[in-house]
Amino acid sequence: MRIAISGESPMDFDNALQAKTGVFSVPFHIHLGDLEYLDNGEHANEELFEFFDRTKQIPRTAAANIGEIKAHFDKILEDHDAIIHFTISSGMSSGYQNAMNAADGDPRIHVIDTHSFSLGIGYLAYRAKQMADEGKSVEEILTAMNTLQNEVCASLVVRDLWYMAKGGRCSSLIGLLGSVLHIIPLLEVINGKLANEKKFQGNIRKLGRKYVETMVGKYSKDEEIDYSLAMVGYSTELHSGVQAAVDTLKEMGFKEVVVTKCNATCPSHGGPDVIGFSFRHFKKS
Repeated sequence: MRIAISGESPMDFDNALQAKTGVFSVPFHIHLGDLEYLDNGEHANEELFEFFDRTKQIPRTAAANIGEIKAHFDKILEDHDAIIHFTISSGMSSGYQNAMNAADGDPRIHVIDTHSFSLGIGYLAYRAKQMADEGKSVEEILTAMNTLQNEVCASLVVRDLWYMAKGGRCSSLIGLLGSVLHIIPLLEVINGKLANEKKFQGNIRKLGRKYVETMVGKYSKDEEIDYSLAMVGYSTELHSGVQAAVDTLKEMGFKEVVVTKCNATCPSHGGPDVIGFSFRHFKKS
């Protein structure tokens, strides 16, 4: 059986990673004032930040609509027998409901609400593609994902709190103070929504190691860590903070560290220089 693995652009598989893995992606919409484009890698993220600097308005994003997702599914089914499609948390977007409506009960299409975002979605899609390539059945993959989605940690550190303030995710005062005091919030997906896990202070480009050590350390005390895979994403460039995060994960023993430049949707809300990563933790036996 030919099983396709699919997701939305907020899973943050850049075009190179999509081509390498064969994972399909349906793009969200990006709005910069009157300009609208698809989050398909044809526009640099720097356009988002230039727009904000010029207008002091954050870019707006919208999920793919039902018709777009249906066309996406129909195209895939021309060459595949089944689709497993991963969406951003239904607590953050209408993507899951739109995908369910687009599937319209088709037994070949399986839509999963990941209750996550960015590389939390990407981790699941990457693992599902590995299983599909190994010849696993749809049922085996779905069973594994049902367990795995409760074990993936997805987090990020944000340099510019003005994006979060303008988007209503923190007050304008906090955004101002954060910028002045160089506060770097560490955000983690908890129960399908972003939660403030910790605050650092300083230059985000010097916090890659501390960020990784903090998140892995949080779970390694009482749980097992799956050191076979970690995924790292960045919003602007592969700067020293990103490289430090990658190097630290490798030093910790992660065998495969996948690095990707985030698509436009998540950086629209997080701003420049964001670093994020995902990994799996699980209860000790």
